[in-house]
Amino acid sequence: MPNLMIDDANTTLILYTGAWQQVPGSTRQWEGGVHVTSEVGAKATFGFRGACYSVRIWGTIPAGTGSSLIDITLNGGNPIVSSRTSNGSAVYDEVFYASGLLAETTHTLVITNRGSIADGYTEFMLDRFEFETTDEKVTFPSLTTPGVVGATATNTNANTGANVPAQGAKKNDTPVIATAVVVGVLAIVIGFFAYFLLKTRRQLNQYRNSNGIEKGKNQSPTGARSTITNNKFFR
Repeated sequence: MPNLMIDDANTTLILYTGAWQQVPGSTRQWEGGVHVTSEVGAKATFGFRGACYSVRIWGTIPAGTGSSLIDITLNGGNPIVSSRTSNGSAVYDEVFYASGLLAETTHTLVITNRGSIADGYTEFMLDRFEFETTDEKVTFPSLTTPGVVGATATNTNANTGANVPAQGAKKNDTPVIATAVVVGVLAIVIGFFAYFLLKTRRQLNQYRNSNGIEKGKNQSPTGARSTITNNKFFR
């Protein structure tokens, strides 16, 4: 089942609001870095259109003590609270959220940080988004202008890397299809006329040949006429 990975550094597909900082980290993090926030109310929004078996949020539990605390909302639903406690050493590739089966429509996933260092919480570290889909092309709607397509991605393998390439608005194939139809119709018409001309030429040649044979049958050879004359002479 193909997986698409959207790295935290892909600000084309992820909209950050509030105080976030992109920091380099460990090689055990996806693409070696994370986005970090300790501001209450800071958000990270990710959206896409397509059928999905599961969408996940991956992060890092920082070293030290305390807990990170976030709310997660999917498609404007009730928030789901997710918290992870630090145990001294950093923990990488931690799943903070995993959804169930999602229908073929536009989906929006919003992370909201709820913990602050002043209240004894640790910062939240976002590493990447991941989703499983069978769609060959996944459309990412604009997160700033409703109804505008932000990018598309071709699903060619299980791991597409940190940044899904933005390819602009979804391409309109109508002119290409119309041109192909016109070319196809012209090819059929030209082929029909070529066949008609060839058939007419063959029929004309057959008609000429048959007339020549009939004329030959109705004429007596010159040699035969001489033989008859000689026979009459010797009688």
